[in-house]
Amino acid sequence: MPEINGIALAVMLRRIRKDIKIMIMTAYDISIKDIQADVPDLKPLSLLRKPFEQKQICDAVKNQVQVPS
Repeated sequence: MPEINGIALAVMLRRIRKDIKIMIMTAYDISIKDIQADVPDLKPLSLLRKPFEQKQICDAVKNQVQVPS
């Protein structure tokens, strides 16, 4: 994204809607702990490192949208 990075966008979205599910997809060598250390308001979130398989993104989305029992 030319004008804003994904983390900044996630922060903006979280301010608008506190319960939004955040999934970060990146090619950078970064961990969830690194992101949460910089931006604690983003937890919990999931992280997919590029390149990833179709099954990985499907599983990550399923995990994000599951309703707690």
